[in-house]
Amino acid sequence: RYTGDCLLVRDETPYDAEGLTSIEYIAEEGSTVYRGTTICNVYSSGFSTREMTTLQDYRDQIKEYQLKLISSEVATDARMERLESEVMTRAREVRAIVGGARGNMSNLESLLASAIQARQAYLKQKYSEDQRMTRLYDDEQSQMQRISSWTKQYAAMSEGIVSFYSDGYEYGLTVNNYDQFTPAQVRSMLNGSKPEQSTLQKGKTTIYRMIRDGYWYVLMMVRDSSWNPVEGAEYDLKLESFRDTTVKATVISFTRSGGEMVVRLAVRDQVSPILYIRTCVGELGDNVSTLTVPARALYTQDNMLG
Repeated sequence: RYTGDCLLVRDETPYDAEGLTSIEYIAEEGSTVYRGTTICNVYSSGFSTREMTTLQDYRDQIKEYQLKLISSEVATDARMERLESEVMTRAREVRAIVGGARGNMSNLESLLASAIQARQAYLKQKYSEDQRMTRLYDDEQSQMQRISSWTKQYAAMSEGIVSFYSDGYEYGLTVNNYDQFTPAQVRSMLNGSKPEQSTLQKGKTTIYRMIRDGYWYVLMMVRDSSWNPVEGAEYDLKLESFRDTTVKATVISFTRSGGEMVVRLAVRDQVSPILYIRTCVGELGDNVSTLTVPARALYTQDNMLG
């Protein structure tokens, strides 16, 4: 078995933007998205938080006026009562989970949001002829359009795993050039020196990265310099991190230089266990299956032990 420091290389593409103010995340961290899935909204430098404050003010006015109209109702509205009951039921279920009850918080949040939207849609229809309410809705819509002019929506270009965390290595260390780095360069990256970025990336902010699943690579600085790896050979690779991961790794190539050796390994496995790991300690070895039997079960026949 051979141990060494490992530098992990994923098939990932970083997406960046210049002159942004803030980011609104739509997709869930670490989730699988497909082509066309909305990932996030990016607000440009021309956007001010005052615009969101103004939008919230219009919505507060809508809420207050709706409550006023509802309280002035004389006749019972069965549909409104049913919608209100649905909202309160979902809200109590969410509160119960917060208090320690079992359940799926994500699903309940979605159900609660749907109930609130259904109630709001009915209120908008119910008071559609009220002039003040119509004016408030128009003000809200105008403000939303104003905000959208400062907003750029990003959607997935292909299937992959989305992550909003970046370490900066994604630009210079890729699946297309991982085999071009010398042992000295790999050692430098293991020590925290990021690979050079292209001039196009300077001054920009990484907003998310897309990772292709099913394969990744490892640059392993093996400490036993006397070992001669066999290209194409498959070994068990154990990565020691927050949660140990053992996978099958195939030797692609290796390079010796300056008393150190880097072994380039290919892994055909899920990328999720190493989604947030760039460096770690690894152990490379070969397991041989053996059969143990009692000594009295062995006998010799035709000069062969069996």
